[in-house]
Amino acid sequence: MAAPEEAAKQIDHLFVFLDTDVLSGGGRGRFATDLFTLSVTRDDSGGARVSLAPPRSGFTPRPRPFHGVVAGLRLSSRPKHLPESEVLDMLASERARVQTGDGDLPALIAVLDGLARDLRFAAPPGAYSDRTKRRKVRAETGVSRRRLATLRRFRRALGQFASRPCR
Repeated sequence: MAAPEEAAKQIDHLFVFLDTDVLSGGGRGRFATDLFTLSVTRDDSGGARVSLAPPRSGFTPRPRPFHGVVAGLRLSSRPKHLPESEVLDMLASERARVQTGDGDLPALIAVLDGLARDLRFAAPPGAYSDRTKRRKVRAETGVSRRRLATLRRFRRALGQFASRPCR
């Protein structure tokens, strides 16, 4: 889903992933991405468990099948600070309500929109040398600039391919 217009430009999109071990079953995995993934699930104590996963340079198999609901954001850069625990707890409780069937998806999306509006990022960097830029990109994304650019071109090409009408 598209991020709200008031959200920072570093937020690529919002997502809600519902699965009953079908999509994430044996032999399945996560595709390469040039985006950070901020996701929220519910931990054993009933609170929010937040995860900020860095970009992946290649396909990674899932360690185990997933059953439930994950909600989150895809980000082009690392946020300055993670959201406050109240916002994450509210998101986790809405996510749990959707999973049990007591809640509705629009309420969960409204909380995700609020999280997207509240998330803050560091100011854009000033002038750096080329070597420093390479180091910063590798430190922030875990991959080289060249590989990151390749992943972004591939993602754009897939988006263009997917948006073409079927013949």
